[in-house]
Amino acid sequence: MPQYQEIADAFGLGIARTVTHFPKGLRTFNSKLLTSQGIFVIKIYSKTDTFHGIDFESLKWEISLLNHIKKLPVPRYLPLKHNPNSFVLDSDDCYITAYAYIKGKQPTRITVSMAKQLGFFLRNFHKISWHWVKRKFEIFRLKFF
Repeated sequence: MPQYQEIADAFGLGIARTVTHFPKGLRTFNSKLLTSQGIFVIKIYSKTDTFHGIDFESLKWEISLLNHIKKLPVPRYLPLKHNPNSFVLDSDDCYITAYAYIKGKQPTRITVSMAKQLGFFLRNFHKISWHWVKRKFEIFRLKFF
């Protein structure tokens, strides 16, 4: 697994100062990286752990979807410094992505206000993404079925 300064260099994030690991991560090992240019989230996806890992095509699909709905408050993956068309650092045993840290906290309970916010987000998400997802799924389905 690459060192965090190497990751910061690859994405052009500046000088790595501190790293804090998030205690929860379903498919990824997540860290908050403070650098000379700001705070970023580094996501490390295992290539070898078939349960928690992700294949490269699925990762590209996820990044493509989030880039498509970038008008919504979602993570915006950062491109590699020397390849602005690539958002994934391909290491020996993992894939690595980075995006700007979005300040917030994990709720302990869901309130009515939160449910409404989620509803508004989902409405806008479906308005923006429906045709994109449908087109991508049709391409995927034609490839494999």
